[in-house]
Amino acid sequence: MTIGDLSLGSNESKRKRTIRARSFLQKQILCNANYQKYAFKMDRIAIALYLDVALFIDDAVDMLSVSVHNRRSLQALMNAMGGELTLYKPNVKTLFFDNESRLVSDSDLVQQAWAACQASTLSYMAVRLHALRRIRTNSIPDGHMAVLAKISRDGELLDSLKPLSVKNDVLPDI
Repeated sequence: MTIGDLSLGSNESKRKRTIRARSFLQKQILCNANYQKYAFKMDRIAIALYLDVALFIDDAVDMLSVSVHNRRSLQALMNAMGGELTLYKPNVKTLFFDNESRLVSDSDLVQQAWAACQASTLSYMAVRLHALRRIRTNSIPDGHMAVLAKISRDGELLDSLKPLSVKNDVLPDI
């Protein structure tokens, strides 16, 4: 995917402004080593940037990688935010897991971003986060990145089709 793939209609000046803005964003923030980029599920953010707006990111950290637990578990999230000593588990569960079947509200999204920011500034988390490998989509050849991103996105889409609960009908005489 290239920046030339933008589908903004026939308004050429709007298209050029969008290209310049995206280029500026990529150069000044996303690929600037002077800015720390931390997020829960940073892998998904990097893929969305690449597939949806043709942008790369450098030196990004997926905070869920600090945990040895299942990435989708409450415990992995608790570990990524500093552990149970600093958090009230029911609030974390409400903020991150109560809306799995619907879109996340702007308020919840802002609070999740704030939680990631706060966790990344904790002194004892800094050591753990520093040890993690960085996501650098700008260092992957475009052909490889396109395939990896497509596979990942397709996997997410398939996973989203799974039912959240399953009813098992078992006959008592079997």
